[in-house]
Amino acid sequence: MPARLHHILFLTLLLLCVPHAASAGNSLEADVAFLSNSLCAGRASGTGGAVEAAWYIRRRMEQLSLDPKIQTFSVVPDEGKDTVICRNVVAEIRRPGAERWIVITAFYDGLGVRGGAMYPGADSNASGVAALLAMADSLSAVKGPFKGRYNILLAALDGHFADSEGAEELWRRNLFRMNVRMAVNMDIVGSSLSPVQPYFKKYLMILGGAAYGRTLDALAFDKGLAVYYDYYGSRDFTNLFYRRMGDQKAFLAHGIPSVMVTSGITLHTNRTSDTLETLDYGQLESRVSLLLSWLEKL
Repeated sequence: MPARLHHILFLTLLLLCVPHAASAGNSLEADVAFLSNSLCAGRASGTGGAVEAAWYIRRRMEQLSLDPKIQTFSVVPDEGKDTVICRNVVAEIRRPGAERWIVITAFYDGLGVRGGAMYPGADSNASGVAALLAMADSLSAVKGPFKGRYNILLAALDGHFADSEGAEELWRRNLFRMNVRMAVNMDIVGSSLSPVQPYFKKYLMILGGAAYGRTLDALAFDKGLAVYYDYYGSRDFTNLFYRRMGDQKAFLAHGIPSVMVTSGITLHTNRTSDTLETLDYGQLESRVSLLLSWLEKL
């Protein structure tokens, strides 16, 4: 069997096995594995790898009985480069009688291949997309644990590395006409390599979440997690990542209450060493569980 055909067959079998994984942790790892594999080739906007990632996310949402839509838009990824086509993958979950929305986002584009080397982007941000899909699994299940009062909009965003154009496109296409309660942006959530407190890896930073601290702290305590509402205790870095770098900056600019969920930058972030083996899937599963419990309380 030709090597490429064997490679594609392996990835297809991996995809088919995802819904039947033994635990949420296995599903998380399988999603990260696909998105950080050589078939997706770092997922740079406008490349074949990004298209593979978009269609994978769409198929995963369809497997969860959702009806995802592809939003296409164009960006210029770097000065002097040609325009490329980007794709957001968006799905709605409507609750009977609900009028307000919670928006859950994660960017999926990456750095691609540069100088002949692939940047897998396992933590940045295949981890965020895997978390979004895990949340979609609970949110969309008829018998699932979610009892929230709001409609849910799920969006895997392209164009993050083109000044968050995917988030802006989501605003233009969807959010401007919605009564949005909150946007929750998952931006690098899979690692425990850069803990806020040395040697304590059960943590999560939720920038913009201080107003919900009492509820979050209580829920986190039950799950053995510590939640922090700034970026490693620095006001300047908190403002940088919350106001200027994450995709939530686009939502904040349009007056939408937003939080950025992150486990922090590591020595692997945006490097060729950002591989699936560096993630902590047990903690990623706990973080997803915390966010789902919180959404039920909103």
